[in-house]
Amino acid sequence: MKTWMLAAALALGLGATAYAEPGGARHEDAHAVSVQHAQLDLAQREDAALLLSRVRLAAARACDVPYVSRPDARLRQAIAECRADAVANTVERLNQPELTRVYLASAR
Repeated sequence: MKTWMLAAALALGLGATAYAEPGGARHEDAHAVSVQHAQLDLAQREDAALLLSRVRLAAARACDVPYVSRPDARLRQAIAECRADAVANTVERLNQPELTRVYLASAR
């Protein structure tokens, strides 16, 4: 089964770092979310786009701060950066050309 663990660390609302590792390696402060892609052919644009949407959803979950009902602007910015970094790092580490093309095209 092909699964990536997307892990994102949110540093007290002051900044964010994120990474993804095969096999689920994690940072001690990270929240990990699995991203399944066993049935996807990442050479196909549609499958790469589907995986990118799964990665974005996983990043949103991993970077969420559920115990804060009304995050201030600084925390909202940190969450946005966490999500963006988690997606970018996952795409980079997966190293799939079509996924990278879909990602770059969506960032325009």
